[in-house]
Amino acid sequence: MAIKPRFNDSAQEKVSDRLDKQLARVYLIWLVGIIVGAIQLRPEKVEYAGISYVIDSPERLQGIIFVGCVIYYLAIVANIILHGLQNVTTDRALKRRYIYAALGKKRTLLGIDPSAIYLIRLNARLLYATAMTILFFVAFLPLLHVLLFQQQTFLVGIDAIFHTTSIKDGHVNLDAPATILLTLLLMVVWTALVKWVSRKAFGPKVELTIFVNGLALLTFAFLDSRLRGQELYSQALPRDFALQITIVAIAFVPTAIVWPFQLWFRVQLVPVLVRLAYVKWKLRKAQQKGQKGP
Repeated sequence: MAIKPRFNDSAQEKVSDRLDKQLARVYLIWLVGIIVGAIQLRPEKVEYAGISYVIDSPERLQGIIFVGCVIYYLAIVANIILHGLQNVTTDRALKRRYIYAALGKKRTLLGIDPSAIYLIRLNARLLYATAMTILFFVAFLPLLHVLLFQQQTFLVGIDAIFHTTSIKDGHVNLDAPATILLTLLLMVVWTALVKWVSRKAFGPKVELTIFVNGLALLTFAFLDSRLRGQELYSQALPRDFALQITIVAIAFVPTAIVWPFQLWFRVQLVPVLVRLAYVKWKLRKAQQKGQKGP
């Protein structure tokens, strides 16, 4: 009997509506942060739930708003992960829509030769990839803007909340814990993106660990040096190399934890496999003796 995964249409619609509302709130928070930085808003006192806060600079206020924007993104990701653990999601309807759009005026596959079907499939994939790219930038535009182009303001907000020192003499302190953690998270995302692109380009059966991490390291170090105005080989590359080694070590932690249990399980299977091989050998001998006859 076939086992079908759980798919709930009503839950899918509710989660989609919830994500749309959350994304709208993220855009609102992001726009408020941009307006605060643009007009240099300097409130004397902020009151929330009966508690008064004094914010002495618009940079701190804008940074705190950007921190709230990033935290809201974390809530969205947590919501998606929680729904994915409980239900199965699919983009089958979206793929059908782009296949239908790729057909052109003739809305059927009947009577079409294989070369035309290949072109239709290629066109549908191109439309789907374009739609997913646009959707990605629309969904993550505030996050990309904050973490890539307003990183200093974001770190000012982190310093205001956690009382750290990520900004020194008007520049980002690259040795600060918040800066190192932020760079590590950005490199994790970049490595995952490079791995996904490499799998699509070279196939899922190709071992790409060294290639992916090396390519991710070089490209991320180049972008890091350009965005932060650093020298590539003496400043950006050594620091990013240490972070990439950390990523590789963290990636192998689950394997290192599971490996002793796998070894123990395989050792326990050795007598069973030997017994099974012996039974197969006896059956083969009995079949050969029966075929020879008296």
